[in-house]
Amino acid sequence: MLARDVQRGILNLLALHYPKQVIPARHIAPEFGDRPTIFNLAYLDDHGLTVSTWTNPMNMDPTPVMTKITAKGLDFISDDGGLSSILGVVTVKLHQETIAALIVDRVEKSSASPSIKKQLIERVKGLPSEALQRVSLKAIEAGLERVDVSQWLDKLLGP
Repeated sequence: MLARDVQRGILNLLALHYPKQVIPARHIAPEFGDRPTIFNLAYLDDHGLTVSTWTNPMNMDPTPVMTKITAKGLDFISDDGGLSSILGVVTVKLHQETIAALIVDRVEKSSASPSIKKQLIERVKGLPSEALQRVSLKAIEAGLERVDVSQWLDKLLGP
């Protein structure tokens, strides 16, 4: 009985009343019906998109008495993903030493002569962070040019 259109409708109705709580029997059920409202509201609660107060009188079916949309619910229905899309950004930082070590490792495994390898390793270790950043970006670009990215990602990420 899950219905995406009912779920979206519930979220949109609750968004109109945010941050207030509403009585589902008065504001939601007239539009979607009692059973679909209860079923889909429970589902939305379970996913943290809404928060509801439920009653279970005399062991009858649980009934929502008050409900409201959460910030997660608002972000879910917003076109840009809301603040969650901004706050959920993960920044990956690689320290200069780590990047230099990766490049040095590739130089050591290269087919260049030992004297050229030694020279390149010294130069890499002496690079300022801005130059090392440029070298890193160029290395990533060069690596991506040598592989079919679609096949590589499919193999890496799997089905």
